[in-house]
Amino acid sequence: MTYNTIERIYKPSKQVLESYILKGQPFIATGVVNEWPAYKLWSSNHDYLVKKLGEKEIPIREIGYNVGEWLGKTTTLKFSQFWKLWTKHFNNPDNAANETPQFYLASLPVHKYFKEIETDFTIPDLPKEQGKNANLWIGLKGQVTPLHHDWSSGDPGMDGLHAVVCGKKLFKLYDPSLNLKCFKRKSEWGLFHHALVDDVENPNLDMFPEVKNAVGIDAVIEQGEMLFIPKLWWHHVRTLEPSISLNFWFQDIGSEFLKCDRYLGVIEHYLEAVYNMQVQDSKLKTLIQFFDPPAQGQQVTDEKVEEFKRNPILFVSLPKFISSFSNAVNNPIFKNHPEKERFKKEMTKKIEEWVVKKRESLNP
Repeated sequence: MTYNTIERIYKPSKQVLESYILKGQPFIATGVVNEWPAYKLWSSNHDYLVKKLGEKEIPIREIGYNVGEWLGKTTTLKFSQFWKLWTKHFNNPDNAANETPQFYLASLPVHKYFKEIETDFTIPDLPKEQGKNANLWIGLKGQVTPLHHDWSSGDPGMDGLHAVVCGKKLFKLYDPSLNLKCFKRKSEWGLFHHALVDDVENPNLDMFPEVKNAVGIDAVIEQGEMLFIPKLWWHHVRTLEPSISLNFWFQDIGSEFLKCDRYLGVIEHYLEAVYNMQVQDSKLKTLIQFFDPPAQGQQVTDEKVEEFKRNPILFVSLPKFISSFSNAVNNPIFKNHPEKERFKKEMTKKIEEWVVKKRESLNP
């Protein structure tokens, strides 16, 4: 694998961020996070957060070293219980007792779970304009989020900012347009945006030989810094020190257009994964019910599920599924955007063209 460097920019303006969004280029912002009240309150006074949030019951990911938080089961703890475990590891950063951390507070919306600390930080302009809030992460040294890119049915590819308020993290970043053949996708519904390779830091090249050709960026995000992660960029994250972070996801019409050209190969790979998805009948029935709902009051039949299993082209041909790739236009901030309809039309056309080619390949 080959790794390049990343640029650091002091107090980037909104216009500078927008220029990097349009280029699809990551960078590290300095001089921003260290001016938030949280920078001092959360890192130098470990009693502050537990006094604010101590008795709240929150969902925590139950995991071990080198296991992605999305793979762990969720358990409910009081914040004070989790905090006690975290501070134990914070005060023993080298983990001399060789104890495996059990829990990870992963991507919990601050507005939903932690309103008491919303004034401790400043939401960057772009996510703030879109009504987006922060997600809180509190992790221990050695914890890993395996290789993935950000994606959801409501936000099919989001731009993101990740602010390290306390601690240090390593991000391994990969431009999807340069690594189209390097990372195979998982085949389960909801995990298509996750890579099959389990550890890009020590990949099994016998199992994943294509990974050796990957071209990436190693970015160590220090305390008080913030990373911009462009839409659809693969990233693997390892916590280098006990850390507290905030991330912000948002959309940009300009970077949405990248899905129609520079990142079109990524979209096509994603479609191929959906076409070949491994899914239980009950889940497939739910998906059909959502993307191709029958008449009101009726349910999807078992016969229809079997038909879709025999002919997966039926699912990727559904108009509602095709239109989901341009769901970003549903963001209220883009309601009157002059480029909104053009993007939706272009994205829909690209997906429909892929479906036609796929049909033709099935019937040569």
